Amino acid sequence: MTGDALKKIFSEVFEIPVEEVTPETTIQNLENWDSLTHLHLVMRIEHEAGVKFRSTEVPGLTSFSAVVAAVHKAAGRKPG
Repeated sequence: MTGDALKKIFSEVFEIPVEEVTPETTIQNLENWDSLTHLHLVMRIEHEAGVKFRSTEVPGLTSFSAVVAAVHKAAGRKPG
């Protein structure tokens, strides 16, 4: 999944313009990033990217940069 595709998901989940999604976008600087939108974000990415995050990874997905890195890591795992 490309960075642009992830930016689009962030934009839709957090209801912000895609131009506002940057590597510096974090849970601290998005007012509507709460536990519910966090889960929505994770589920959308898993569905659209075809990846599965480990339960230990989900709490650390608190920035755009962390999500990009986790998607690449999850995409490189062997299924099962």
